Amino acid sequence: MIAILSPLMAGVSDNFLLYHSNLFQKMNNYQFLFEISANNRQIGALLGVICIPFLWITYKVAIQYLDDVSKKQIQHFEFIVKYLIGFGFLVHIMYFFIPLAFNSPFQISNLNLVLIKFIELIFVVLYNYYMYKWTKLSLNKENIVLYNARYFNPFIYLILILLITLVNLNVGIGFIVSFFNVSFLVVFLGVYLNKN
Repeated sequence: MIAILSPLMAGVSDNFLLYHSNLFQKMNNYQFLFEISANNRQIGALLGVICIPFLWITYKVAIQYLDDVSKKQIQHFEFIVKYLIGFGFLVHIMYFFIPLAFNSPFQISNLNLVLIKFIELIFVVLYNYYMYKWTKLSLNKENIVLYNARYFNPFIYLILILLITLVNLNVGIGFIVSFFNVSFLVVFLGVYLNKN
């Protein structure tokens, strides 16, 4: 149950913390964060602090359902998932504190922007590597369960979210801000539904 609830609730926390109907227009200097109510940011931060660490349980439970070949392949990749969850947690908390540390988006110094962007860059690089490795492993027919669950991977989920965003921007934004956390649920469901 935790394996399903933790990524789902972490996705809800992302929407409380980050959802803004004009997200794309207000990304400069994180302006959107200053326009989200303090209550929503607090709820989002609290839910995230509680739920994001449990993504590790979601990952470990999913691994239990894999065939032996897939388990062996995925072991080389666990450290990436640990760092990814850790940086995801850091980014989540960072977004909560940005409006608390600065009175307006225009008070964020260039040095602070570089630091924030650097942390985001590390997270994005790790996540892209995770998506690449998961996709690569799931396309290998020797990894029976992963291969059967190949359509339940983060990359395909991202494409689906982009299509949803093209159809309905406001709904798409809700999926975009929760993409990282909910992608753990997508992977878990794919593995669970295709277990031997």
